Amino acid sequence: MKKILFAFLTFLIALPLALPTHAEESPFSDLEEGTKYYDAIMYLRDDGTIAGYDDGTFRPDTEVNRVEALKIILKGAGIEPQTSDITSPFSDVGETAWYYPYLAEGISRNVISGYEDGTFLPANSVNLVEALKMIVNTNELVPGMPDVNEEFFTDSD
Repeated sequence: MKKILFAFLTFLIALPLALPTHAEESPFSDLEEGTKYYDAIMYLRDDGTIAGYDDGTFRPDTEVNRVEALKIILKGAGIEPQTSDITSPFSDVGETAWYYPYLAEGISRNVISGYEDGTFLPANSVNLVEALKMIVNTNELVPGMPDVNEEFFTDSD
């Protein structure tokens, strides 16, 4: 009986030592482990593609703006901005902006072109078409178009 009691007490004492005291703490104050996209965000953070904001937040519910999308797409493709002598053709972008190296890289690679009025509107939310254009141009994808006389679908039984 004493052996069983001793084993049980040893188990109770050792149990808290074997259990983790807390889960891995999120590097972002507004993002908890287990939430939607947590693993994807951590992967991109560990990969160096994203870093979050200077205040320690990630802001997962905030829409991505045009320059954030450009940075994510370039870094996701393994492209680091190179020192460039490119002058911004955009009237609304200063060369001292944090994102200017990414913008200059995007210009030099023909990833971005801005709007007809000479602006880039960096703080505007990126829309799907703009993001897809940046992805296609960054990765130099050339979508094929079927010949108008060629069947491009299959109706199989």
